[in-house]
Amino acid sequence: MKCIGPSNLSQICKIFAEEYGHRTGGMPDLCLWKYTVTEKRCLFSEVKGPGDRLSETQENWIDFLSGLGGTLEVELCHLREVDEDGAPILSRKSSNASLNGSKLKIGGRSRKGGKSS
Repeated sequence: MKCIGPSNLSQICKIFAEEYGHRTGGMPDLCLWKYTVTEKRCLFSEVKGPGDRLSETQENWIDFLSGLGGTLEVELCHLREVDEDGAPILSRKSSNASLNGSKLKIGGRSRKGGKSS
């Protein structure tokens, strides 16, 4: 609770109680926290693969969580496929094809306090 903050946790619980039918899905994939003597932070991260898009419910959660501020941060993390040299692979013949020596690279965009960076 110290990483999210009592006010933020209260707002999250309140929206679940008031809009339960619309809020049971779409929550970001990851909830990470940093808890040290000097720093307490929480990060919600939504992860999207190549060609994947946010649903309306996911957008609503990101907007809501981004507006809370304080020690809570939200990011949208886009995965992209790269070859062994790190160059992006722009298209694939099949989404079920093997990676054949390629890797997935993470590129993210953080939003804190309702602003994107």
